[in-house]
Amino acid sequence: AQLEGDRNKITKAVVVGSLIPFLMFVIWNAAVLAALPPGTTTAMADPLEVLRSSGSPLVAGGILAFSLSAIVTSFVGFVVALTDFFADFLGGEDSSSTGPGFSLPKLRDFALTLVPPVLVALWDPSLFF
Repeated sequence: AQLEGDRNKITKAVVVGSLIPFLMFVIWNAAVLAALPPGTTTAMADPLEVLRSSGSPLVAGGILAFSLSAIVTSFVGFVVALTDFFADFLGGEDSSSTGPGFSLPKLRDFALTLVPPVLVALWDPSLFF
């Protein structure tokens, strides 16, 4: 609707929308790799810890904000995709079919999406560290 079916607008949106995350990825990798002293492998040192300790509080805050935004956006994408999958698979309503209110099928889909990871995290909190 916003791009009005215009091929040029769509192409520009896809290219710019893909270029921004790509540039963030390249800059992040360059910063992490540049922070390690020569001859050091990642098994010897944590690149993020090296960046945090060598930089100013502004650098440490930027690293934290970047890391948290990566986690949050991944989590949001995961929840939206998996709840829509469960809605399609189990015959409920997907996230775009109704308004912001909750129905029993939506509640079921969110529970199937969120309860298993929470149970695994409660069972062994050190699993990912």
